[in-house]
Formats: sequence, structure tokens, C-alpha cells
Amino acid sequence: MNVWAIFAIAVGVLMIGQWVYYLLNGKATELRTEPVELGFHLLSELVTAFTLIIGGIVLLMGLRWGLAIYLLGIGALLYSVTNSAGYFAQRKQWPMVGLFAVLFILGVMAVLRVFALAA
Repeated sequence: MNVWAIFAIAVGVLMIGQWVYYLLNGKATELRTEPVELGFHLLSELVTAFTLIIGGIVLLMGLRWGLAIYLLGIGALLYSVTNSAGYFAQRKQWPMVGLFAVLFILGVMAVLRVFALAA
């Protein structure tokens, strides 16, 4: 279970890092063209990231309620990577689509493995 807890923490940290990079380097062009939509999207991404981080930490601590937080975070991640894959597919940025597909598969594996270990 530790591997999947660390996976959640790492993905959460990387999500935050990605957005910091995009915002500081002007890569989030929708900030100028669609600021409200991007604001809500960014909020949902940050909630996902922090839920993954907290869920992973609490799972590592072995607290029973950590499983619920962890699964909530992974569920949000599965939605997020599906949504993000569509965004990048529309722009024909296939390496990013591939990255999100890998994250989706790993997220499903995490849910299945954590459920199996918790049973």
C-alpha cells in the first residue's frame, strides 16, 4: 500500500508544480481568454492535488479513515486526467494525451490494489 500512497503524494505534488510552472511562465494562455473557466479548473485541480497528498499521507500513517480520503483523491484524479486528455487531444498534443492515459491506468491500478490490501 505504501507504493500507492507515495504515488498519490507524488502526483499531487507534481500537479501543483505543473500549475506553478504554467502560471509563472505564461503557459496558461486561457488566463487571458477564459479567466473564469480556468479559475474554476485550477481550483478543481488544486483540490484534487491536496486531496491526493493528504490521502497518501494519512494512508501511510495507517489511519483507517485515510482510505476514504485516498479514494476520493484518486477518483478526482481519474476525472481530471480524462478531462485533461481531452483538452490536449483537441490541440493534437499526443505526448500529453499519452501521459494522462498512463496516469489513468495507474489510478485504476491504485484503486484496485488499495482495495485488495484493505480487504
